[in-house]
Amino acid sequence: RQDPSKPEEEAPAVVQGKPAAEGAVPEKTALGVGGTKLNRLVAAILAQAPLVFNCDRATLYVVDKYNEELIGITESFEFRVPAGHGIAGHCVSNNETVNIQDTKKDPRWSASMDDKLGYQTKSMLTSPVVTVGGRVIAALQLMNKNDGGAFGDRDLDILALFSQSTGTVLHKLIMGDVGNVLVADSRMAESSKAFVTQFFAEIANKELQVTMKPAAEKVLNLVKAALSLGMLKKTQTEAVVPEAHLPAGFSPEDMAGMELNFLELSNGEMRDMIEWVFVSTGSTAAFSIPLPVLKGFLEAIEAAYTKNGVAYHNFQHCFQVFHGIYYMSHAPLLGSIFKSEPLLWLALMVGALGHDTEHPGQSNSFLVASSHELAIMYNDQSVLENHHAATTFRLLRDTATEIFPGQMGADKKKMFRKTVITTILATDLSRSSNVVQELQLMADERVEEHVEEWVHQLLPALLHAADTDHPTRPWVVHSAMSLRIAEEFFAQSQQEAELGLPSLQFMSVPPVMEQIAPMQVSFLQFVSVPLWDGVNQVVNGAFQERLDQIQVNKAHWQAQEQAAIAAAAAPAEEETAEAATA
Repeated sequence: RQDPSKPEEEAPAVVQGKPAAEGAVPEKTALGVGGTKLNRLVAAILAQAPLVFNCDRATLYVVDKYNEELIGITESFEFRVPAGHGIAGHCVSNNETVNIQDTKKDPRWSASMDDKLGYQTKSMLTSPVVTVGGRVIAALQLMNKNDGGAFGDRDLDILALFSQSTGTVLHKLIMGDVGNVLVADSRMAESSKAFVTQFFAEIANKELQVTMKPAAEKVLNLVKAALSLGMLKKTQTEAVVPEAHLPAGFSPEDMAGMELNFLELSNGEMRDMIEWVFVSTGSTAAFSIPLPVLKGFLEAIEAAYTKNGVAYHNFQHCFQVFHGIYYMSHAPLLGSIFKSEPLLWLALMVGALGHDTEHPGQSNSFLVASSHELAIMYNDQSVLENHHAATTFRLLRDTATEIFPGQMGADKKKMFRKTVITTILATDLSRSSNVVQELQLMADERVEEHVEEWVHQLLPALLHAADTDHPTRPWVVHSAMSLRIAEEFFAQSQQEAELGLPSLQFMSVPPVMEQIAPMQVSFLQFVSVPLWDGVNQVVNGAFQERLDQIQVNKAHWQAQEQAAIAAAAAPAEEETAEAATA
């Protein structure tokens, strides 16, 4: 029968025709000749790992680059899967540890194999096995903690020691066995066998020269003893920056400029860009945020923006604001602040992502006037902004499990939470005049000389500016976003009419370019210009091009307004001309 220790990857394609008897080591395997040091090492790993990690089962996936496959090895049989397949494939391809604490709550998990094998996987920890030279040669997958809980920090520490101490030895033995198998092939000429043996020995020894040669049993038993005596401490090693890539065709320069047309991006491309910013700015490394955790959080954020299907306050607007604060971080003053205070940068990024989560496409005034449940919950005070902040932290808690590393103390967590909340609350447009006044004070006081005093007023102002930054972007983006917000306004005015509620005049204007032009001219002149002028002064003129773009867009709207006036006047002029001729 098949061993249920086979994880979710896919049904095993057994290398030797059928699985060996349970608990037996096959006489000959795909890795070499039965009874070799390699097989004894693998057998020891699979036998000892469940004891050390206090879990039910373990599977070792060995990379077979020639066939582009992973060879999965359990205590009773072997199987093969495609190289990039499943969680083990992701782990090997990305050199990334994947900790699934609850398979029922993780979208990456598939229970199909559990159903076939009659096994229930509840938790899973998969980690790459890496040589001292940085080559991923295998992955160790552990399943189901015996206490019913999830794999934690201590398991990750042991796994890191395992990889460091076993990876190069495993690599040497694999290379040695490959050479032995080739030499044993009767089709190989005798004159070639010495060369092949020496070649694979040199490959194996190239990395072995800079490390020790511990046996797996000894290493794992030493780790277990050290843990029981409380001697194991987390080693301080240089953080390995996980890989994240921009979508094809995009460069870091594209991300750093405001010419990026995010309206042409898919949601997946926007998630990839956001992930890249987290990694490239050092936040994932500084706060030990695993990429799977970040990916899960971003997917949850996206779902929160698409939930209500609104025209403007959707995931593209979320990306717009996130990209806006990333653009602003390149100003020398802001860059130096975020470099010295990475926690504030992390908080600002999370605030940007969460600032409009679950937006219903209606204004605070509408929610209050209609006695909406959210208005009742938040006592009519910045109703939407309070809801966005609360939703953001609910997503951090429920989806990302725990985005904060264990070493982040209570004070830092408190500062992070306070900063995210205050920045999101500052996006309430009714606070715009207060934000402009604070920016003017910061500019007068020269904030760069008093960073500690002003930084907690500066960050909310930055997010407030990013929230309304589409007037600073090229006309093709700004005009499209203006039509979208006008669409939401118009839909709200229709609801207000149905409920017998008063409606602001500009809300009832149909979302047509010529008709919304006067409203846009006023918004740019009385909201965008003062706000961005204040931000620009604080950063010593670094954003002057954004102010210039506002004026360009304003001229476009004025032209639209004049065209509408001319079109309205044309029939009257024609009637006058006809009357004169008559």
